[in-house]
Amino acid sequence: MNKAAVAHAVCTLVGNHTPNVTGRCLYWAMYGKLAFEKLGVHANIISAPAMLTLGPGQFDLIDYGMRGDFPFGEGKFLGHAWLEVDGEIVDFSMVDVPAIAKQSIVETGLPFSKEARKALKHPPLFLWGTAEEVLAVDMYDPRPWRLVIKGDG
Repeated sequence: MNKAAVAHAVCTLVGNHTPNVTGRCLYWAMYGKLAFEKLGVHANIISAPAMLTLGPGQFDLIDYGMRGDFPFGEGKFLGHAWLEVDGEIVDFSMVDVPAIAKQSIVETGLPFSKEARKALKHPPLFLWGTAEEVLAVDMYDPRPWRLVIKGDG
């Protein structure tokens, strides 16, 4: 399967049919599932509190509801969504991370390291791989673009 072609198709759908705002991971997952179904491949949408590592600094994380230390309203989705496809993790939402990072800095006032700022300039189009390839060791993993899923780190 051509990963880049699938990601490009999903990016075209999401870019054309969703509002240009942060927090679109559920849209990415839903449109990704549809794209996989068109290819005859089963995909499960997974959602949970999670974090994304961006670099080695103490604050080089995007928090998708994992810490749970801020208020949220009833009925609001607090977490992150991605796909599980043939035992691999597929997350098409990486192109939204720079906007989410900007919002995070405004809301928290916490700075990102030089390494994280560099990583944010060139986000990957997608994360797609085995757990070993995509998941962080823990929330202090210095490698950028790794997911930390609640209960796994």
